[in-house]
Amino acid sequence: SGCTSSGTLTTASGRACGGILGLCSKEINITGCTSTMDINARDDVAGGIAGYYGTGTISGCHVESDIKVRGNGSGKSYIGGIAGHTSGSVVITQCSYSGKIEAYAGVIGGILGQCNAGSGNGCTITQCRTAGTINATATVGGIVGQASNVGFSVSECGSMMDIICTSNYVGGIVGDLPKNSTLRNCFASGNVIGGFGVGGIAGR
Repeated sequence: SGCTSSGTLTTASGRACGGILGLCSKEINITGCTSTMDINARDDVAGGIAGYYGTGTISGCHVESDIKVRGNGSGKSYIGGIAGHTSGSVVITQCSYSGKIEAYAGVIGGILGQCNAGSGNGCTITQCRTAGTINATATVGGIVGQASNVGFSVSECGSMMDIICTSNYVGGIVGDLPKNSTLRNCFASGNVIGGFGVGGIAGR
């Protein structure tokens, strides 16, 4: 709660890194934290606040930084302005990201890269904002890159990100929107460029 970070974070071959938290697979709440720490990651999971995040709530957190993932060494990368990857049910509310995200490959979101909740309430993203640019090769959203089919909800969020993607599933809000999900009262303003499955709000 109330933590700040600044400077530069670099990983040589890291699996998870974040401006506040690198990896936690259990329940943890993060509140009122800010980061201006630029991230230069080798591969896998990177987030402006949390890299690999288990379950819990991230609220009132703000990031102004650049995130760059240089390669795709160990598998598909997951990158988010707030959190890179979640393994359980999460709530992200009243958070913001501003900056530039560059990724060689993977799943990228201005707030959350991938929600991978297999049970429970899934991922709920509310009252979040993004601005800046995303330059990537696959599955990009101005708020969320990709989500599982469990209880996914995005509401009252706005993205002013310019998105340039050389491959598939690109959306101003969500790149890959699952069935059984809710998306309401959101806006996207910016350029959205992609190869296939491209939408002003949702790619697929």
